[in-house]
Amino acid sequence: MNRLLCSMAAIPLLLALGSAAAADAGADAGKSPNPLDQSLVRFMQWAPGEYDNNEQVWQEDLDNVAKPHRHDHLIVVDAHASAIGEHTLFVQQNEVGQPGEAVALRLFRVTADSARHAIRLEAYAFVNATKYVGAYARPDSLAALAAADVVHKESCSLYLTDRGDRFEGSVRADSCGIGSGKNGREISIGSMRLSTEGLWLQTSAAKPASSPPDSAPSRNRRVRYFSGWTIVKKAGPAAALDDQSMWSMVRFVIHNEGQILPIKDDKTGQDTGYSLQLAQLTYQNTRDPILKIGLIENSSGRTVAYSWASTDAKQLGMNLRWFQAGVTLRGGDAGKFGFIQPK
Repeated sequence: MNRLLCSMAAIPLLLALGSAAAADAGADAGKSPNPLDQSLVRFMQWAPGEYDNNEQVWQEDLDNVAKPHRHDHLIVVDAHASAIGEHTLFVQQNEVGQPGEAVALRLFRVTADSARHAIRLEAYAFVNATKYVGAYARPDSLAALAAADVVHKESCSLYLTDRGDRFEGSVRADSCGIGSGKNGREISIGSMRLSTEGLWLQTSAAKPASSPPDSAPSRNRRVRYFSGWTIVKKAGPAAALDDQSMWSMVRFVIHNEGQILPIKDDKTGQDTGYSLQLAQLTYQNTRDPILKIGLIENSSGRTVAYSWASTDAKQLGMNLRWFQAGVTLRGGDAGKFGFIQPK
């Protein structure tokens, strides 16, 4: 009987404890998500991609700019380097036309810095940078990174503020140099601006971060991928309408930020002497942005024919009778990182 009474006496206490736990759980459920944590999630969703400043370089050439930007192509991937941090990014920066030689390689640990209410990108340099050129295409090598494979560049942390439609910020240290650039010089990271449209990056030879920038930021637009096909009659522009002797290249992938793709016959590998280019540019007479598909004669480097459409076009084509081409926007991330081929 006493045991039963004790059990019955415990019931109110258990009910009270259960109510308190439920109240605590309800309070936790009612808490608003931490805005900075939400910013971190969105930043990690936006950052991975392939970026190119083709239009900026093209426009500077037309304008005869005294110190034009280098034509850069950047690839950013989620490194999943758990030994370095929960959120990590690998960045490879190449000069277009020099795919085998990276201008800079970087690794960033990305965290939410509550003290500064910013997204913090802690920079790391690679001990053996050559080993990781093209590592964006070898995810296992990035996931296996250990602390001994990188050097923490404490003074090179970037602090980015979430502006809603973009993240922007800069290095707050006195000086910063990271990465093995060409000729062994270090590359300084100054500022960054990231949006769904692209990545603006200010870099220069290593110098105090407080010094004025060497030039305006490199405006690298996020690339879009298109699949396509081409047919080239072997007789070229002089080919008869009923001439069926031709080369063809199908099922290729090309991006819309100035990529030039040599046209080679799928069956024989024969170089046709022509290349295809897809580029988002601004029409000079009206300042309207367009998406242009162009046929380049390799021997002269001239664009011998082109057509254009609006920048949001999903299909684009050209028909010269002796030459035909068509491209179609690919969905999702299909074709990602098809521009720079690793060694």
